[in-house]
Formats: sequence, structure tokens, C-alpha cells
Amino acid sequence: MKERGLTRFAPVALVAVGVLLLGVGVWKQRYSLLFSRARIQYGQHVEPATLLDADERVTLGSGRWDVILVDDSGNGLQLASYLQFLLDSGRYVKSAINPVVLVQHDVPGPIRIERRRRLRMPVVSIEPHESELIRHGFLFDDNRVVFINPDRRIAFAASFARPNDLRQLFEKFIPRTQSLVELRTKPLAPGDEMPAMSLTPLTKNPATSQQAAGPATWVVFGGKCSACVLSSYTLLFSSLEPQLLRHASASGAPVSLVFSSLIPSIDLRDRLKQLNVQSPAFIAGAPMRGIEGDYTRSALSDSDVVVITTNAQNKVVRIDPFEAYVRRTRG
Repeated sequence: MKERGLTRFAPVALVAVGVLLLGVGVWKQRYSLLFSRARIQYGQHVEPATLLDADERVTLGSGRWDVILVDDSGNGLQLASYLQFLLDSGRYVKSAINPVVLVQHDVPGPIRIERRRRLRMPVVSIEPHESELIRHGFLFDDNRVVFINPDRRIAFAASFARPNDLRQLFEKFIPRTQSLVELRTKPLAPGDEMPAMSLTPLTKNPATSQQAAGPATWVVFGGKCSACVLSSYTLLFSSLEPQLLRHASASGAPVSLVFSSLIPSIDLRDRLKQLNVQSPAFIAGAPMRGIEGDYTRSALSDSDVVVITTNAQNKVVRIDPFEAYVRRTRG
């Protein structure tokens, strides 16, 4: 009799176990649901969704131009920094733009600190708002850059974009200011005063005060190719650093490294530590005037890395491509 009763309840138990396992599976996959359902598409209409996260409050589908960057791996800081630059450039009507960075797995640590330091726009963690986002049609899948027009329709969505792509999207979609700010810069030349730069130390040995008085040797790395800087250029410098430091010591013009603000500072700091670079190193907080274009950020010289030598009056004595400078110091 007991066996018959147990047999009768066996199917029910199996169903219960199945439902439990299914529930566990769904719970484990909850963070990927937002990226696994039907993705948003060009022309799709979205409903407004208001997200609250600590001190941040932002509405997607705001009736302005929503510019959404989705950072799901901590690698989106370079693009977000360039978005901040475009917002600050004076070229576009800021009131027409609703920028937001959505971060998946936003855990405490150096990446979060660096993101909060660099950006002056809403940065919102996805996890607390995933159900709200799904309910209003914000299913990003692998899209990492999304533009929503004032009619709340998707105007652009892509899984990847470079800073220059973002600039071109702004040129296409975002209203410009009436008195268009043309930020044209002539290249730095010998005899010019070395322009002031907003610099943040990358190394623990910034013995050289930022642009202190006296002769100096500035090795400046542009931001056109971050991967090039993080791989070959920094490796080349580290291999030649002893020779360059000897020359700088003999000439009385100490060496400092300056990197474009487009280069991810956390990766850069790790790379300099890995290569045991001894020279003081800094990252610029804005476009480097006379060295890279204020707006396009393209290099104003033919070389991605230049060496600028200044005298005691902070005047530029000469500007060399890095390779030419190395040849000169060897001679």
C-alpha cells in the first residue's frame, strides 16, 4: 500500500524537482536575459523608462537624443571619455542630448573609480533595472552604442564603435550650436611656448612637477591607436629608456611621458608597471593643444609618438618623431 502511494506521488515530485531546477537555471542566467532576447532594431519605438541608481536619475526614451553606451566588460571607458569630450566641445546643443552609460557587473574597484572620475554624465548599473529595461523594450543583445531620436525611435544601434565613429554619429544626428565652435589648432612649432596641459600622474614617481620651470623632454603618445601605444610603443620606449635617461641627464632636460586622454588609463598604468618604466608618466585630461586636434583628436604630425624638447623659458626648442629622436641621441 505504501509503495503504491509513493508511486502515485513520484510524477508530482519529478515535476516539482524539474520546476525547481528550471527556476535555478533562470536565476543563474538572470544577468544575461537583458542581452539574450530579441535585440532592439533600427526604427523600433521604445517606451520611456526611468532608472534610479544612487544619485543618478535618467530617463531612456526621454524625447531628446538619447546617446546610450553599454559597458559590459569594463572596456568602455575610452569611448565614454570621448563622449564626454564631445559633450564639452561646445559644438553641439547640450540640452538636446541625454547621455547615459549603462554598466553591467559594476563592481567596486579601480575601473569604477576611474569611470566616476572621468565622466560627468549618468552612469547607471544595469542589474537593478533589468526588468524595467526589458519591460520597456530596451533589449540590447550585443549592441553597445545606441542613439534614440526625440520621437523615441532607434536611430542607430551597433555592437562596436571607435571614438571617430561616435564623432561622425554626432555630426549626423545631434543639433549644432548656432555659433559653431570651430576648434582648429595649428601644430606646435619650435619657438612656441609649450602649452599648458592638465595632467594626472600614472606612476608613483612623478618626481617632475607638472610642467615645472626648466628644460624638459616630453615624450608624447597620441591616442589614434590605443592598442599600438599599449603594445609596441610602450615596449619600444622601455627598451630604450636607459639610453634616453642618460641623454636627458647629460642635457639637463629630464624625461616625462604624456599620454593622450583617449588611452585607457587603467590598462596604461598596468602596462607601465609591467614594463618597469621609471620615467614620470602622466595622462592628459583634455586634448593636447598643438599636438592633437582639439575636435577630431587626430595627430597634427605624421608620427604617433613625438618628443618635444623645451628650454628654461618653457619654449619649444625642437620636435622630433620618436624614431628620429632615438637616432639623434645615439649619434
